[in-house]
Amino acid sequence: SITVIIQVLVGTVCGGCITLLLTRWKERGRLEKELQELKTTIESLDSIGDTHEKGVKYYYEVCPLMLKVREQIDKYEKIASKEIYTLPTYTDLLYSLD
Repeated sequence: SITVIIQVLVGTVCGGCITLLLTRWKERGRLEKELQELKTTIESLDSIGDTHEKGVKYYYEVCPLMLKVREQIDKYEKIASKEIYTLPTYTDLLYSLD
């Protein structure tokens, strides 16, 4: 669900790794702003009853914001140590397939 996605993004599910990211990373202000914008946008769309309309708004409003957040996380993945950044990276996922 989208609630779980937001929780992961703000660090309540992944052992606080995003919270740690926000406290130690020099570009944290940008990420915090983008996370807040994403959360606010999702909350504003919750009241839409029409599924089609909600889907269109998610596509045009939420997806671009999620890409912005992902861009910031990708930047952090490149500089974070494995001890601090406990989420699997793309490389981990790619090479851990059995």
